[in-house]
Amino acid sequence: MYQQLRQYCMDVALGMAFLEEMKCVHRQLSARNVYVANGKKCKISELGASSAVLEDEEYEVRTKGRLPIRWMALESIQDCVYNTKTDVWSFGIVLWEIFNFGDEPYPEMTVKDVIYELQQGYRMPSSDYSSGDM
Repeated sequence: MYQQLRQYCMDVALGMAFLEEMKCVHRQLSARNVYVANGKKCKISELGASSAVLEDEEYEVRTKGRLPIRWMALESIQDCVYNTKTDVWSFGIVLWEIFNFGDEPYPEMTVKDVIYELQQGYRMPSSDYSSGDM
């Protein structure tokens, strides 16, 4: 099972590397936006919120709407800025989701608590399953 979870992580990493190569910021990467296709290969979906970032390599959101706070980097939450680095943060949350079998990030916290705790430097503990002891 551990090997399959690692392969899922690798598939997502390769997909995100491709998006970065194309100068595209996903902005809403989460496990719910990753589908397992034939052959148990992961495919990244929900590119509707993605943005081509050609010049500045940074994208600023100027519209209002519901945001996936639990998957967002602090700079995205506070400053509405999205870039490759903020996608890497979301990727880390996806890895946590994969190794926690789809659990919601920051369990037992409200969205307000998540924001406050991130500002204080809190980071979720790693999964019991991420070491390969399965």
